[in-house]
Amino acid sequence: VVPQADRVLVRLEQLPE
Repeated sequence: VVPQADRVLVRLEQLPE
Protein backbone atom coordinates (compact mmCIF):
# COMPACT_ATOMS: atom_id res chain seq x y z
CA VAL A 1 0.00 0.00 0.00
CA VAL A 2 1.40 3.39 -1.03
CA PRO A 3 1.02 6.18 1.56
CA GLN A 4 -0.89 9.28 0.43
CA ALA A 5 2.22 11.43 0.90
CA ASP A 6 4.07 9.29 -1.66
CA ARG A 7 1.24 9.76 -4.15
CA VAL A 8 1.52 13.53 -3.74
CA LEU A 9 5.23 13.37 -4.55
CA VAL A 10 4.47 11.35 -7.67
CA ARG A 11 1.94 13.98 -8.78
CA LEU A 12 4.48 16.73 -8.25
CA GLU A 13 6.93 14.86 -10.48
CA GLN A 14 4.26 14.51 -13.17
CA LEU A 15 3.51 18.26 -13.16
CA PRO A 16 5.18 20.24 -15.95
CA GLU A 17 7.97 22.56 -14.84
